[in-house]
Amino acid sequence: MDDIFKKGDTVYHHRYGKAIIIDVYQTMATVNCENGYTDLYYDELSFTPYTISVNHVRPTPDIEEGQLIWVKDSSDHLYWQLLPFEFFFTEKSVSIIVAGGIYWNLYSITNPYDPKLPCFQK
Repeated sequence: MDDIFKKGDTVYHHRYGKAIIIDVYQTMATVNCENGYTDLYYDELSFTPYTISVNHVRPTPDIEEGQLIWVKDSSDHLYWQLLPFEFFFTEKSVSIIVAGGIYWNLYSITNPYDPKLPCFQK
């Protein structure tokens, strides 16, 4: 790989960003980046910028309209309600669910109660 990178090449690193190669060795190069000089292995360098985007919004599960789901306003509420799902609503990167014509903060597609309780037995 020492024939790929040359002194003066502009390269990119996933952590250091854009850098200029100052010196090349057999398996690594000394680069000048925003943080100063550092030695990096060739397999960490790229001629193109890293464009990996990060998403912190939790994906919503596949729920069909009309499917019965368990919902409640907050973890402080003791009881869940079983209502038909309508749609998801996202506000400030938080998914809120609409079921039974009401906005809910918490939902579950499985029974949140212990199914061994007498009220759930046939």
